[in-house]
Amino acid sequence: MQERNKQMDVLLCLGMLLVILGHVGTNSWKTELFDWFVIYSFHMPLFFFISGYFYKPAREQAYGRTILRLIRKFVLPYYIWNLVYAIVVFLLKNAGYVRFQLNPSLSNFFLTPWTTGDQYQLNSPAWFLLTLFLVEVVYLSLHKFFAFIKIRNDTLLLLPFVCMGIAGGGMMVHGIAKGGMLVLAKLLYAIFFYHLGHLYYEKLEKFDRLGNLPYFGILFVIQYFLMVKTNGFPYISMWNGSITTMGKNIFLPVAVALTGIAFMLRISKILTLSLGESKIIKKISTSTKTIMIHHYAVIVLFNVALSFLYRHGVELKNFDPNWVSVLYKYPGPHNHMELFSMVYIVLCFTVPIGMSTFFQKIVGIASGKLRRTK
Repeated sequence: MQERNKQMDVLLCLGMLLVILGHVGTNSWKTELFDWFVIYSFHMPLFFFISGYFYKPAREQAYGRTILRLIRKFVLPYYIWNLVYAIVVFLLKNAGYVRFQLNPSLSNFFLTPWTTGDQYQLNSPAWFLLTLFLVEVVYLSLHKFFAFIKIRNDTLLLLPFVCMGIAGGGMMVHGIAKGGMLVLAKLLYAIFFYHLGHLYYEKLEKFDRLGNLPYFGILFVIQYFLMVKTNGFPYISMWNGSITTMGKNIFLPVAVALTGIAFMLRISKILTLSLGESKIIKKISTSTKTIMIHHYAVIVLFNVALSFLYRHGVELKNFDPNWVSVLYKYPGPHNHMELFSMVYIVLCFTVPIGMSTFFQKIVGIASGKLRRTK
């Protein structure tokens, strides 16, 4: 059995933390570091980079089976949970605990997930799964095609993939990433970082030996000029294809994501020395799909639980009983959101992992009993 890549485990955990920080509210965690490396400028490209790092060309020899495996891994779980959350939102809406729009149409259930993925809001971050599915299928097909025409140099293939990335980012910059074009824009933008992850594994990682001081020095100089160029730093909502403070420069969405990925790569490399053997890191890194699907629901359901307590006479100082947005976060009884947000962060990690572990144990017990009865 191949040993896990400990740095990628740490990098996955950092990426997941950035996603949760973004949804909990970066204003509560405002630091000068996040002024330099804005979470939303690179955190989703980071996940595509990590996914590409684990791409294996051998999959191309079992093309059909690989496609089926990807459907079982990404598409089927998505739609199962999409149905679950549609029912949950319907029940909560009828009980008056949430005021989300609930469109019961088949189009909203089947098609919206491939565009913005916000049809029921509770599972909106799971849009990433379907986009990653498309990226993996298209990349598998293109890589197999390039091999068929005798182009097997991944460094040479960087050119067409970077053009795709620039094209996808450019579609977002110019505001044409809407509807079906949004699907195309996300695919083009993401597939470049997927290929970059694969190229990093195959060619570049062995050259990543520069000392920390010159590495960060060069990176911060580049980042400074990018910040000046953007006149305020970019905020990329990849899920709906919107980009702010970037003007019309089609190269910047790729550039700022590259510097963010480079920064997190080195941070993960440093942290691996102390966290690489951590069982908690390993558990989180192997649960990122589960956390990505469910952590937003955890935020909302925690608010629902607080609302239930509030309605039944429990005093919750500073709680807003009229909250209507999934973005609402209870600031805590002392009105210090930056402190109380730790509750949300811990719940976003532990609840999905805990429920998944519990479910796996139940399935294991049931399977064991079934085998004994045969």
